[in-house]
Amino acid sequence: MEKYTFASKIGTITLFYNNKNVERVFVDKHQISKDKPSSDILNMKRQFDDYLEGKRSKFNLPINIIGSTFNIDILNGILGIPIGKTMSYKVLANMCGYPNAYRAVGTVCKNNKLPIVIPCHRVIKSNGDIGEYVFGKKVKKQLLDLERSYIFY
Repeated sequence: MEKYTFASKIGTITLFYNNKNVERVFVDKHQISKDKPSSDILNMKRQFDDYLEGKRSKFNLPINIIGSTFNIDILNGILGIPIGKTMSYKVLANMCGYPNAYRAVGTVCKNNKLPIVIPCHRVIKSNGDIGEYVFGKKVKKQLLDLERSYIFY
């Protein structure tokens, strides 16, 4: 697995990829890559930059969603949450056909290997609290505020 790291509005983003598939995304403190990226990696970076600048509402990246049927169903459900909108863990569980599994939905979000691309930051608590996020509440709030501030057509 290879990685490419770049600076962004929300922190340093590291993409881990295998062949042309994005396998994992981190917002962290890795050192910025100095290697010349391939055209595929530049495309991936451009999509993140465009998203964070409000020029893109969805990613068009080759990804592999792996896991149990439940995990795949929930991750695909998350992909259906429109940009700038949120959905509670409970509503998402119901929508995906698992009405009593809202806590398990939280676990799927926590273990999402492609956060931002699969926008689990859009999943919140039923009481409106934003809840936890793999990169911390601050980044989750930044992403939600960012999405609400842009108008996509």
